[in-house]
Parts: sequence; C-alpha cells; structure tokens
Amino acid sequence: MRIARILISGVVLVCLCFIAPAPAQTQYPPPQYFPQTGHFVRDEFLAYFRAYGGERIFGYPITEDFYDRYDAGCRTQYFQKARMDLVPSVFGPARIRLAPLSEYLGKRDPPIPASDIPPSNDPNRRYYPQTGHTLGYAFKTFFDFNGGLEVFGYPITELMVENGIIVQYFQKAKMEWHPEKPNEERVQLANLGELYFQYARLSPALLSRVPPATATGQGPTPQPTAAAWPPLHRPVTQMTVYVSLRNVIASAKGNQTVSVSVADQNGEPIAGATVLCTVRYPHEDRVLAMPVTDTDGRSYLTFQLANPPPGYIVFVEVTATYGQAKAGGRAAFLTWW
Repeated sequence: MRIARILISGVVLVCLCFIAPAPAQTQYPPPQYFPQTGHFVRDEFLAYFRAYGGERIFGYPITEDFYDRYDAGCRTQYFQKARMDLVPSVFGPARIRLAPLSEYLGKRDPPIPASDIPPSNDPNRRYYPQTGHTLGYAFKTFFDFNGGLEVFGYPITELMVENGIIVQYFQKAKMEWHPEKPNEERVQLANLGELYFQYARLSPALLSRVPPATATGQGPTPQPTAAAWPPLHRPVTQMTVYVSLRNVIASAKGNQTVSVSVADQNGEPIAGATVLCTVRYPHEDRVLAMPVTDTDGRSYLTFQLANPPPGYIVFVEVTATYGQAKAGGRAAFLTWW
C-alpha cells in the first residue's frame, strides 16, 4: 500500500506539471522619452532606472540602448552619470548591471596603510577591505540611502580635492561635495557616463537625438561603429603586440582589464588595428572583440571573469591585424577567491 501511495503521488505531480500554467511574461512600463537629451529609456533599463533613483542618480540618457560588441559585449545604454549593461544570465532572465566606469578610467588608488584603518565601531567612517578604502561622513549617508553597493560599488579612493571640490571615486560613480548648495543637494554625482563615453571614443552618432514622435520607442536602434582613424601613410610590414593586465591576481568572480599596445617595424604606434582577445579558461575559450587601436596604438577592454577555479592560471592571448600584417601577444594571471 505504501508503494502504491508513492506511485499515485508521483503520477499526480507529473499531471500537475503538465497542467500548470506557463509563467507570465515580464511586463515592463512603456518607453519613456526624455526631451532634455532626446532619448528613450525602455524595458529593463527603464525598470532599473526608476527603481534606483532615476535622474538624480543616473542623469538623463545620452544614447539609446545599443549592442556594444567592442566594450560591454552586450546591450548597453549610456546616461550622463552611469552606464547600464543588460547582461544575459545563464541561469535566469537578463539583468541590468552598472558598469564600473571609474575602474575603466583607472581611478583606483592603492589601499590605505593599516595604521589609517578606522576602528570597526567608528560611527562616521566605514572601511572596505575589498578595495582597502574608507567611506565616511556625508558621502556615507548618501551611499547608504541611495542604493549602496548595487549603485556605487566599493570606494576605490579616499577623499581628495579636484578642481577645488572634494570628491571620492567609487567603482561605479564619483561623488562630489558642494557646500554652497542646500543641505539635501550638497552631495552630487559627477557625469561619469559622459566622461567615459568620450574616453572610449564611441561614435558621436550614438548621441544624436531621436524624434519623440516614435511614441512606442520602437524606432531603429543605433549601432556602435569603430573609430575612423586616418590611414597610415607608411607601409606596415611587421607588427609587435604588447599585452598587459591590470590584475596579476584577480577574484574568480570579478573583472579583469587587458591593455594592448601595437607598434610597427619601426616601433611607431599603429592606429586602427583590429584586436581580438582570447581568454583561455579550464573548460572553454572565450573570444572578445576589443576596440580598434587609437592614435597611440592602444586598446583597452574590461571583461567579467567566467568564475574559473581559484588557483588557476588564466592565459589571455591577443591577435592584432592591420592590412596584411598580423601579430600576437600573451599574458596570464592567477585567479583567487
């Protein structure tokens, strides 16, 4: 009888699986148009935008969402103060992540000395061992009440003065202190999205305003184009590729940045070279397209690691091509927890 009850229960469960309704498709708010900059925000981007503070935290959109195969490697949208990346998940729906633009701009400072670490019970300052920096005072309050680590990431500098203003860099944002403003406006976020857009030399066409008449927001989505460098007025018969990595030891769940420098047979930089990066993990290789080299012959790419096992040496192999010339370089780093 016990076996019979088990069999009957199993049959009932199987039947329920077949008659269970299909999961409802995620519903997003209709696209919102921002006449201040002439762009829409749609679907997951808009849901995230509204959930984490809207214009106050991100500023206005300065592009439509587009597929950025050179930098983000996914759908992305630039805002005045941030960049959102729509990263497909292997085990679930796509989700929005904020790009660590301060990291991409190379703003991280070395950790503070152990003697400068505040005590754990200090009410005004908080220490983050993940990056070796502290967060305090008005910036700490703003951080805690406006999304914390999700929106800003870890602090990567201490307080500093830039152009007469007290600032602090976080992985995903830059805070500024404006004592001349009303109390609730004294902490403001810098236009980090605009700054990185210029730094990355993306196509200015992406900034072009979209007609508001496309009320559904379903107009054509602009695509990024490689920077159009003038052709070299010299023959390139041989190339040398130099590869370096930001982190010699990297967290298996973190990011890595690869920097590439390409020169010709005379050691002169080559602008406009096509660069491919292959990251060799234990069970797979991932090929990433890097931006074409700039006028200094350089190209940069930050990518998310595929969670390789700690203690594994990951090799990064780069191939650069210009006309008929081709060359490669290699670097490696160690993964850790």
